[in-house]
Amino acid sequence: QHLKESIIYLKKKYNMTIIMIAHRYTTIQDVDQIYVLDSGRIAEKGKWGELSSKTGGYLREIEMENT
Repeated sequence: QHLKESIIYLKKKYNMTIIMIAHRYTTIQDVDQIYVLDSGRIAEKGKWGELSSKTGGYLREIEMENT
């Protein structure tokens, strides 16, 4: 939660673009854009809601495996 709050603060105060690599869904659920990489290539991009509901999508597959 502290990391999430810090990122929001920096983004608003300095109008920054922040690139992060995340392994937890909670870290990326509120970001502006998500890029899903597969073998070094962009496999999907979009917002959390779009990607997590996309049938057959990478993010959805990974989410299903971890539940």
